[in-house]
Amino acid sequence: MHIRDATDYSIGELFKENTGSSERFQVPPYQRRYSWEKDQWNDLWEDLTALETPQDKHFLGTIVFISGAHKAQGNNLIDVVDGQQRITTISLLLAAMRDHYKEADEDYTGYVEGLDKRLWMYGYDGNKTDKLKLELGNLDKKDYFNIIAGKENEVENDKLLDAYKFYRKKLRNQDTDDIVTLQHHLLENFRYVSVTVEEDGDAYRLFEVLNNRGLELSPVDLIKNHLFYISFEQDAIDQKRIKTLWTQTIHNLDGINEVRFFRQYMMSSQIADIGEKVTKNKLFDHFTDSLDDIEDVEAFLEDIRDKSKLYRKLYFAEIDQFDKNQNEIINRKLKDAKVVSKTIFTALMGIFDELERPQTISKAIDILLVMLIRRSITGQSTASLDIWMGHLSKNGFDEDYPSYVEEYIKDEIPDDSTFKEHFAEGKYRNNDLTRYLLVTIEEEHYGQQGKRVATPYEVHIEHILPETISKKTSNWLEYADIDEEEHKTYRKKIGNLTLLERSPNIKASNNPYEEKRRHYAPEKTEMEMTQRIPTQYSQWKTDQIEKRSKQLAEIAVEVWSL
Repeated sequence: MHIRDATDYSIGELFKENTGSSERFQVPPYQRRYSWEKDQWNDLWEDLTALETPQDKHFLGTIVFISGAHKAQGNNLIDVVDGQQRITTISLLLAAMRDHYKEADEDYTGYVEGLDKRLWMYGYDGNKTDKLKLELGNLDKKDYFNIIAGKENEVENDKLLDAYKFYRKKLRNQDTDDIVTLQHHLLENFRYVSVTVEEDGDAYRLFEVLNNRGLELSPVDLIKNHLFYISFEQDAIDQKRIKTLWTQTIHNLDGINEVRFFRQYMMSSQIADIGEKVTKNKLFDHFTDSLDDIEDVEAFLEDIRDKSKLYRKLYFAEIDQFDKNQNEIINRKLKDAKVVSKTIFTALMGIFDELERPQTISKAIDILLVMLIRRSITGQSTASLDIWMGHLSKNGFDEDYPSYVEEYIKDEIPDDSTFKEHFAEGKYRNNDLTRYLLVTIEEEHYGQQGKRVATPYEVHIEHILPETISKKTSNWLEYADIDEEEHKTYRKKIGNLTLLERSPNIKASNNPYEEKRRHYAPEKTEMEMTQRIPTQYSQWKTDQIEKRSKQLAEIAVEVWSL
């Protein structure tokens, strides 16, 4: 292993002011996109504000670079293979400081220009070029450029923009002179160990060593590094092809939890052939064990790439291989499945890979949703779901698949009596799962299976007994003859919930029941379950909530049945 440099540096030396010859850093295209969130942004901010004296230091850890032959003149482009999240976040904080100085009442032009020279590349003539000191991977490159260039309205990646805005907000609560001090601490007192290697193989070997010594790395990063490492070590494997396939896979998974995909892929894969649950902690071990038994690594990664493309279509409900009507039906079911339980995507990868008829696929999804809903409502353990879904992704395709699925899971589905009892007694949150339950009942029961709610996940959940009681609506407690504790129970029962479009929901608000009833009329809402409330119930108290809860539970048994 050829390590060119392993030295302690300051962040100021990484983002040093430049004119002409200098180093530029790039995140390779095969790396994941920027993913840090508020907790990490805040941790970095607190680490910075905790520094009080020039003697105080904060250690950022190791940042690994790959640097080829060094140019005597011009820009040296260096790959960042570990540490991209940290240095990207720090550069966004520097940009936020620069932009704060621009808006300051006093003249901080020197600080603005100084930070610009740390964020942008400058020519020998002293003029700013159109190149940044740090260049992110393909998915983030344009958005990052626009933030540094001050074009916030052209940014699409919320995480990059939110990080920048997070620090802008933090800085507004600071005196500008204090920000100068913070900038000094960030540039001089934030330290890291720079490990620079000469070639890819050295970086891959280094990661193997770090992993063996217990450094906490993402399982997806470990998988990537291991693939690159063996492709570098084994002449029979095309390293360039492996990198291309990995890059395509990561692009397909943009906006998707990569660990979940790889877990579900490994459980569904005929090639990997794993018959057990794959957890996050065991993902890397399962992957490397499978890789040891696979002769054609490139074919394996091609399958991962292809499945990641399919997974994207499943996850975002963008199936397009059937006619328009069938695509719409299946994509609606996929949206529902995603809300109910993402474990279903393990089975769906096999289902969509093996089955051709949309009607068969649709029926299989329906059966799985019945099991998932009944188990969810009755509070059954989810521990075995991954195993069942993995089995169903690889078996039953040589016979009538829906019948195979039904036979396989029938003993795991709670019976009608248990499901009905739990459905009526459960507490329901104001979320997409509850919305799915109500919309499905509206469509399948009240709509006679022919109705479709146009925007099922935009329709509002109406709490007939208001969800919150304020001084303005405190008469609801007296009207319903309940105390605050009883209110907490009854407000969340399924019988107290219904569907309303946005306008009538806003108008119904927390008004008395007599007023609310007017907004449940047919001329106000298209939701038939809601239209029936004022005709069936002249008042709205606990007896009515209990009665309607039982009524909806009876309907649920019919709707979610095999």
